[in-house]
Amino acid sequence: MQSARLAALAGISAVLSLSACGGGGGTSGPGFANVTGSTANVRFINGNTTTGSVDVYLQSTGSAAPSAKIFGPLAYGEATDYMTEPAVAGTVIAQTAGGQAPSTGAKPLASCNVPAFTSGSNYTIVFAAASGVADNCLIFQDANYTGSPQIRVHDASTNAANAGNGSLGFGTIQSASAPAGTPFSVLVTATLGQPAISNGAPASYTLEQPTTITPPASGSLTFAVGANAAVGTTENALATLDSRSIFTPGSFNQPNTTGALNYPGSTGTSLFALDCTAASISSMPAGTNGVTCNGGVALFGYTDSH
Repeated sequence: MQSARLAALAGISAVLSLSACGGGGGTSGPGFANVTGSTANVRFINGNTTTGSVDVYLQSTGSAAPSAKIFGPLAYGEATDYMTEPAVAGTVIAQTAGGQAPSTGAKPLASCNVPAFTSGSNYTIVFAAASGVADNCLIFQDANYTGSPQIRVHDASTNAANAGNGSLGFGTIQSASAPAGTPFSVLVTATLGQPAISNGAPASYTLEQPTTITPPASGSLTFAVGANAAVGTTENALATLDSRSIFTPGSFNQPNTTGALNYPGSTGTSLFALDCTAASISSMPAGTNGVTCNGGVALFGYTDSH
């Protein structure tokens, strides 16, 4: 199997390839480690409730359509680890998992032009519905962590935006497994990520700065997301997530059984408000704990390696 993959790589020298950063597992192997020159750290999240699992491809501007995926299958709610990618502009392509590669001319689920990455910076691309397109890319830049414990928050929920929430508020509740509807104080707000399709050529990424949180005195705490309230105000949570329910990249593993933060070996925790349906939540593997859908919005958390 490995020799076949290397042979395939030899025939696509014009195509960008990635390598895993930080030891993420994944439902397939990481991309090929042939990146040279200036690079950035890029991860992908499947937040689309209707497409099922996808294969992810990346094409640099001006190069041939790729024949080798960089990750896949990527299931709903799953995130890759950050992967090293040349700091150039290109196109992110999502295909139905197990389907034909872009090099065959197969129609993609999404083909998103993205601006050039900045060398050494961190980026997240979420597959989601947005701007009237069934499968779009919401693009984020993740600023470096500056302390511990910290979170980076991302609004990737078109459902919330369509309900009139121009931004979402994020915070914590100092108790375990608090349900949706529990009041919390807003620590930081986030706007919907920049869509990459049907919104003109995006010139920049939605920047997400880290926010310091108070760790639980003992046991776990609950992350919360709510409607567009101002920082410092109190509101009821649209969705919640216990800190024991954070996923590791490239998997649905939830190893933080104590809920203490930061999880050992991680630099912080990224939170994402994603669209959800009862069917999309039930599609996640048996044994996945803590992710619930309320009003079309679910809160997901991932340990970060960058």
